[in-house]
Amino acid sequence: MNIPVLTTERLLLRAPSAEDFEAYRTFYADPGASAFYGGPLSSGAAWRKLAQDIGHWALRGFGIWSLVERASGETVGGCGLVWPEGWPRSELTWWIAPAAR
Repeated sequence: MNIPVLTTERLLLRAPSAEDFEAYRTFYADPGASAFYGGPLSSGAAWRKLAQDIGHWALRGFGIWSLVERASGETVGGCGLVWPEGWPRSELTWWIAPAAR
């Protein structure tokens, strides 16, 4: 997969990877933060969500980037386009860790 890397003054947008799991687990375990994203989720379900986000790039050629704060190197969220099977069209989606808001 050739997933582009984008940079802003504050953020690095890069391919999701296993190193993002703690950010996914924390976000999806929080009932308030993840309520509109199918959460709260167990650790195993958060892992599968991360795997789904990685796989979407391979299946569709586009997907969700991990948002990494450049100053700290911390994954603070995700954003991008998704088009799950059965949906009528692609959708822009994003999530931000509560501590990074």
